[in-house]
Amino acid sequence: MDAAVLAGSGGHLPGGVIANADIAEGLATTEEWIRTRTGIHRLHRAAPGTGTGTGELAPAAGQAALVSAQETSADLLIMVTFTPDQPCPADAPWIASSPGLGGIPAFVLNAVCSGFLYALAMARAAILSDQADKVLVIGADTVSSVLDPQDRDTAVIFGDGARAALLRRGRADGPGALAAVELGSDGENAHLVRISAGGSRLPDPGRQLPREQHTVRMDGRATFAHAVRRMAASCESVLSRTGWTTDSLGAFVSHQANQRILDSLASRPSAATAISAPPATPHPPPCPWPWWTPPSTTASRPAAGPCSPPSGAASPGARRR
Repeated sequence: MDAAVLAGSGGHLPGGVIANADIAEGLATTEEWIRTRTGIHRLHRAAPGTGTGTGELAPAAGQAALVSAQETSADLLIMVTFTPDQPCPADAPWIASSPGLGGIPAFVLNAVCSGFLYALAMARAAILSDQADKVLVIGADTVSSVLDPQDRDTAVIFGDGARAALLRRGRADGPGALAAVELGSDGENAHLVRISAGGSRLPDPGRQLPREQHTVRMDGRATFAHAVRRMAASCESVLSRTGWTTDSLGAFVSHQANQRILDSLASRPSAATAISAPPATPHPPPCPWPWWTPPSTTASRPAAGPCSPPSGAASPGARRR
């Protein structure tokens, strides 16, 4: 039986690195507070004033994914971002031309934090419906362009970067096959993470509104509780659909960079047998294992960033038993 198989991945980060101590300096907080609340040790951000945007980050990630999969082409590009270079034209067709993919179908999807997961589902559907044999998915954001450096709820969490994956047609019993996908939404909680101005409802072209309206705002405590609850339910649903149990899993790689969320999820009885906090001697930060956290977190790219798990910790298609 045919399946969509994850054949390669790659990433790209801007050169600017900001340590927690530097972020804390302007927020009346400490490096320890940031690290213990988030698990993040440093952030990558595009240097201000250099003109580096999402369109500069995405092509390199896409090319890296193609190289990883030993491919030179794709039939479809799905780009995920909520910080495009400009509203129009869309970034995707230009980005498709950068790795030399030519005039393949290319479009942008905006589902913010869940964007990469939605794109994987759409890539899988395109392959299974015979619309494409190879799909390149790129998630990229320059979140620093919509951050308020004085807002502690967001300034300590978000960075810039890009991550890409190449999916191609393969066998359902082969390594890397996507066995199940779980999607959902909750529009009633749209206020928890938001940028109020800049859209058609509140365009504010002259920037007359205060900065708070044009930058990311988040209710951290409510978002935390919601994320743990929904992630646990989603994991349980996927395991139920595949017929797997938690104790059959070798590792859990989450679309989430916040260590406290991961620890809280791991503490749930249904997950504890397979999903645990980092061992006493984890992979050097910021890539603890089995919680796989990148050196920079953005919204539309996956949290499993351009770092690798310890050698032998997991292999493609492997399960504990």
